[in-house]
Amino acid sequence: MLEKLKRRFLPKMKGRADLENANQEFLAEIAPLGGLSFEQEKLVKTGTGYEACIYVHGYPKEVAAHWLTLLTGIEDTICVLDIGSTNKAQIKKNLRNSLDEQNSRYRTARSDGEAIDAQQKYEEIAEMYREVNSYGNIMKTLLARIYVSGKTMYETDEKIREVISELEGSSFKCAVNLNETKSEWRNGFLSYSQQQNTIYRRSGQPILSRALAGGHPFHFSSLHDPHGMYLGLTPTGGAVIFDLFRKTKIRMSYDFVAIGKKGSGKSTTLKKLMLHRAISGDLVRVFDVSGEFAKETRKLGGKIISLDGQTDSIINILQILPDENQSVAYNKHISKVSTIWRYLKHGQVDENELLILKLVLRLLYLQFGFLDKDGNLAKDLKAARTTEFPILSDMLDLVHFMLDHYDDYEEEIQGISKVRRNQVPVLETIELKLNDLCTSYRKLFNGHTTVEDFYSEKVVCFNMKNLTAMEDTIYDAQLYNALSVCWDNCLIVGSEMKERYETKTIADQDIVHSLILLDEAHRTINANKLAGVEEVVSMIREGRKYFAAIGLASPSIRDFVPDSVGSDAVEKIRTMFELTTYKFVMNQDSNVLPKLREVFQNALSDKEIEGIPTLGQGECIFSIAGDRNLECSIYVSEEELTFFDGGM
Repeated sequence: MLEKLKRRFLPKMKGRADLENANQEFLAEIAPLGGLSFEQEKLVKTGTGYEACIYVHGYPKEVAAHWLTLLTGIEDTICVLDIGSTNKAQIKKNLRNSLDEQNSRYRTARSDGEAIDAQQKYEEIAEMYREVNSYGNIMKTLLARIYVSGKTMYETDEKIREVISELEGSSFKCAVNLNETKSEWRNGFLSYSQQQNTIYRRSGQPILSRALAGGHPFHFSSLHDPHGMYLGLTPTGGAVIFDLFRKTKIRMSYDFVAIGKKGSGKSTTLKKLMLHRAISGDLVRVFDVSGEFAKETRKLGGKIISLDGQTDSIINILQILPDENQSVAYNKHISKVSTIWRYLKHGQVDENELLILKLVLRLLYLQFGFLDKDGNLAKDLKAARTTEFPILSDMLDLVHFMLDHYDDYEEEIQGISKVRRNQVPVLETIELKLNDLCTSYRKLFNGHTTVEDFYSEKVVCFNMKNLTAMEDTIYDAQLYNALSVCWDNCLIVGSEMKERYETKTIADQDIVHSLILLDEAHRTINANKLAGVEEVVSMIREGRKYFAAIGLASPSIRDFVPDSVGSDAVEKIRTMFELTTYKFVMNQDSNVLPKLREVFQNALSDKEIEGIPTLGQGECIFSIAGDRNLECSIYVSEEELTFFDGGM
């Protein structure tokens, strides 16, 4: 009889030949370090400490969604769930027998309490029978084991006590099965069907498949911002509810970068973010190089401004934008004009030319009454009309005058300082560029601002489609000029919000935020145009205080960092990316993986970077700096696709 039991329940031992043919290196790799001992009644002794198996033999009568996380989510433990199928006919037979038994107990009950207990159990079994019989639900069996470990026997016993106490608090029943240490250790590696062929086999807890599915424990990868929008799902089914302007101890700013090949879903993601901010009542400014944001802008009741010179829309480069501090406003303006000048000259501007340019600007604003003789602002910028500011042709006239009256001496003619003879060549260079701007590109640059009314608009789209066909210098200068005006708009709104927030006169959810979306950002912001990078970095650093964000989008990481640039340029791009709190990395070619590692460094793991070329349409690595990285599949409804005029 004993031999028959051994043959039935004990696995066949491998012969010496089988062991010799086994992969010894693999066995050495997976073997427990130091060996194992099963001599103790409830602990397994290993070469590094002790282990124990807690068997769950009772389950709550009522459970909530994802209830299995109560088992799988215990810190510093390993949970093994074995699920087996059952015979439906046998289950129905067992349930009928149980119904008959409870009915008999109810009829023969000697007290009201016994009758109530029997009736309650009868109703529970009857409900289960109806589920199986009428609705076609399948019964499963569940075996749950939780493995704990410790360096010492005392530490392991303490962990056993803590885990059992925690589970019993959630209405589970569990225990360590004495003298079954070897069997329980092996069960961690055997399937449910294999376990049923051992001496210490256990049938498990019968459970409806629907209840088991509702216990789905692998939903840890998720994001739930209180005022967020539904962005999509993680591979484990966790929802990504994202609020761009959510502020925590870790998420302290709001800027983002989005990278994805054509068709990967990058533009659709931008449109979702734009829609969410617009319907939240925030300020949205979009720089659209393809024209695909126009329809959404119109549906949101926004304004479209063309910056290609085909309309009367002009933003005066020389208009000084107001600031809380007058002197700061002028200095920021001079810095802006200097940056635009660098763009117009392909970056080939020496320090001497910039100094002469600043001198011309100072004299120009002195002539128009915006500066006094001490160089201080003499007019209220907020009250000044757009027609009061000089335009490029006025600046050109001033340069002509200065060239006509140069001398070696410091004298004045009509209140304007003479220039020295050695400054004439530089002035002539400035004159040539100004003349080109005032003739060839007069509809773009030479005029007073005509789009000031957009300040009151919630949603504004700057159409850059035709501008992309022009020279890079013109595109960059026009884009940066418009970007500066938008940023000023954001700071004006943000300053008011900041004051109300600090005085606690506005609730967090009522704050008006500002978002600037820059599609095809690499055209102006890349390692070959570091002036633009530095300006964006400055905006990112400053925007957090004024509830403002910048979103940069590009098809490839290589667009931002071409292969030919030096390490200093790469470092500045990396700094810019590090300052952005959010990164949406969509499908990229495998040949850019080294560049991704170089730029993102510790922001993305090697495994995440290796998986980027395999991302499908709408899938992305959503990185939140200092918090978490999520693999997310962006969700777009049919209504949204219609609203966006297509996508994905």
